[in-house]
Amino acid sequence: WLDIDEQQAIEYFYDSNLRCYNISNDDLRFIIMLAKKTQLVNKRSAVDFAHGILLFSLIKNYPTSHVKVAEIGTAKGFSALCMSAAITSGGKTGLVLTTDIIPNWVERYWNDVGDLEGKISRHNFIVEEFKALRANIMFLSMASFNISNTVDFPEIDVWFFDGVHSPKAIRTEYTFAKKSASSNTVYIFDDCTDDYKDYRTEVESLLIEDGMIYNLISSKWGRKKFYIASKNGVHNEIL
Repeated sequence: WLDIDEQQAIEYFYDSNLRCYNISNDDLRFIIMLAKKTQLVNKRSAVDFAHGILLFSLIKNYPTSHVKVAEIGTAKGFSALCMSAAITSGGKTGLVLTTDIIPNWVERYWNDVGDLEGKISRHNFIVEEFKALRANIMFLSMASFNISNTVDFPEIDVWFFDGVHSPKAIRTEYTFAKKSASSNTVYIFDDCTDDYKDYRTEVESLLIEDGMIYNLISSKWGRKKFYIASKNGVHNEIL
């Protein structure tokens, strides 16, 4: 963690071209602070919280004053909080709809540095430390395959998929996500790496089937890879 470099944090490869996210130093410091509390986890791979920076930059610079976001896979709330903060930092109004099978009120260990202080619920973690950002977020507790039978989504501007990385799950999630899409909806698929080769291949197939314009984003650190897509290529104008 001590080796995290702020310049390296904002650099990414867009396909094979090196770019930098359009993000302020204050916004980046917030994301790094939040990542230290939620992304510094007990696992072998290096720390990589590039999805927070990608989502923040995309939503802050999204070309409308009101932004509606949907996320599959809340975990402790890192990405949801990044997206809520982007809405606030961009002077926008908006809503982050995020779903996970872990209910908001269940106290548990999260496999991060906060575990040293004991179990905590997602709700208490967010309210105790990030209460102002809670106002933009609606939490849903269910498996993703139940969402289409339970929630009638409004028109969503940004979809972020970070749930069960299986071909069957992502096809189900993407299929119902399209029902709430506009011509400017942007889709982001997390963890499109060789570790999830079948999942990545399925994402590619879905995007090709729909004639989507898509690109591969790789973090400068090298572990995180995302497919980002839209029907009309609007994501190319934002990032």
